[in-house]
Amino acid sequence: FSGRTTIAELLLVGSEVHHLILQKASDVQIDAAARAGGMVSMYETGVAKVWRGETTVEEVLRATRMG
Repeated sequence: FSGRTTIAELLLVGSEVHHLILQKASDVQIDAAARAGGMVSMYETGVAKVWRGETTVEEVLRATRMG
């Protein structure tokens, strides 16, 4: 690959996630609700870029601290 690319994770706070935050729900509960609402993790975004040949597995692992 050449150049640089970004991988990102964006949490749009809808009503369900907002309610969970106000209720001081666990991060696991908030994550589950966010994913149910369509959120894709930074790691998953990176893996998609690996499949498209835009970056390497090693770089995704380094950037997401999964490796």
